[in-house]
Amino acid sequence: MAPPVPDKIECTTSAAFTPQLRAIQAILGQPETEDNWEQLGRAIQTLAALAKGGAYKLDPDYVDGIKSLYKPITTSMLSERTRLSSTATDLVTAIAPRLASRFEVLVPLIVPAVIKLCNRPNKVFVTRAQKCLSAIIEHCHALNIIPFLREAVKEKAQSIRLSAIQATLLVFVHWDPHILEVKEGSAPLNRYKGNVEDMESIIRDTARDANPEVRKISREVFEKYCEVFTDRVTTFTAPLSPTIRRYLAISGDAKSGPSRSRPAPKPAAKLAVPEPPVAGPSRTQKVDEEDDAPKSKLPTRPVPHRAIKAAPVGLSNGPGPSAPPPASFTRAGRVASATLPQRHGHASRLPPKDVEAASEGAPSRPPSRLHQAPSSSGQNDEQVQQQGPTRPLNIVKTSRPAPSSAPPSSTSSTFSNAPIRAGIQSKASAESTSRGP
Repeated sequence: MAPPVPDKIECTTSAAFTPQLRAIQAILGQPETEDNWEQLGRAIQTLAALAKGGAYKLDPDYVDGIKSLYKPITTSMLSERTRLSSTATDLVTAIAPRLASRFEVLVPLIVPAVIKLCNRPNKVFVTRAQKCLSAIIEHCHALNIIPFLREAVKEKAQSIRLSAIQATLLVFVHWDPHILEVKEGSAPLNRYKGNVEDMESIIRDTARDANPEVRKISREVFEKYCEVFTDRVTTFTAPLSPTIRRYLAISGDAKSGPSRSRPAPKPAAKLAVPEPPVAGPSRTQKVDEEDDAPKSKLPTRPVPHRAIKAAPVGLSNGPGPSAPPPASFTRAGRVASATLPQRHGHASRLPPKDVEAASEGAPSRPPSRLHQAPSSSGQNDEQVQQQGPTRPLNIVKTSRPAPSSAPPSSTSSTFSNAPIRAGIQSKASAESTSRGP
C-alpha cells in the first residue's frame, strides 16, 4: 500500500516544480479504471500539496500546469466515486483563494463542471460544489463567472438554479458592485466578462421561479441591486410584468425599490350610542320565545283523523305475551271446538283508552266470518288492557247474518215437519179404531 500524500510539499522554484508536474501529468493522462482511480486521486492530492507549499507563487508555471490538466481534473470531479470527486473539488477550493485574480483564466475551464456537480442527488457532492463556487466568487472576483451564472439560472434542475442565485447574491456581498457598471464603448468588447445587464437578466429569470427559496433569494438580490444601481431601477422595472413586480414587491413608485410592509393603523374606538326603546316585547323576550318554539327541520302536513278499531281479543299483535285462544266459536249456526292460531299483525301505538274511544265512535260493521263467543268472566277485557296498545289486523270481512249462539231447535229448522206429524197422527188414529175399545 502506497504511503499517504503529505498535506504540504515545499516547492518554491520552477526547477523543483517541473519534475513534479511531469510525473502528475503522466498519471492523470490515463483513463479512470477500477485499478488506477486511487492513483489518480493521489496525483491530484500532490498537486494541491504543492500549491500549499508555495508552488502557486510560480507565475506562470503553476497556472499553466493547471490549464494543461483541467480535463482530467474536471473528469475526476464529475466521477461517481465519492473519494475521487471530493479530492478534485478540494483541489479547486484550495487553489482559488491563492491564485485570486489569476484564477480568471481557469473559470471557463473549471466552473462549468462545478455548476454541473450541483445537480447530483447526493448531498455530499452538492455541498462540496457550493463551497467551491463560493470560494471562487469570494476570493477571485472574476467577472467572467457572471455569464455562467446567467445561464445556470435557466437550467431545469432546481439545485443548479438555487446554487446560481446564491452565488449571485455573494457577488453583491463580497464584490465592489461598481465594477459591473457598463462604461461607454466598453460593453460590446467586454460582454463575455459580464456586467450589470447580466445581473438584471438573472433577477428577471429567478423572480418568478417555481422554487420559493429561489424567489426569496432573488428578491434579496434585487434589494442589493436597488441600493447600488439607483439610477437604473426605474428603467429596469418599467417593462416588468405584473407577476414579476408582485414577487419582487415593487410598488407603484419603483424609484425607492421594493415596498416595505408597514403595520396598518389601528381604527379609532367608536363611542357606544344607546339604542332607542322599541315598543312591544323586548329583545330578550323575543329570543326566549324563539328558543322555546319547536324547530322542525322537515316540512309538516296535517294528518287526517282515522278511527282505529281494537283488535279481536285473542290475537297477538306483537312480540309480547298474548291472550289464550277462545275455547269455541260458532260457524253457520253450529257449535264447534277449535283452537285459533296466533297471528302477528301491526301493533297500534295508541294507548288502550284511545283505542276504546276510537272503536266506540267508529261505525258498526257486520260481524266477521270468525265470531268469538262472549266471555262472561271478562278475562279477555283485562288481558287487552294489560297487553297495551294494539292495532287491528287486516282481516277480510264478509256480510253474513250473525249466527245464533243457541242450539238449533225443531221449530226453527229450515224444512217444515207439519206434514210428517199429520201422517203419523192419522196412522195412529186408524190403528186405534181397528182395535176397538
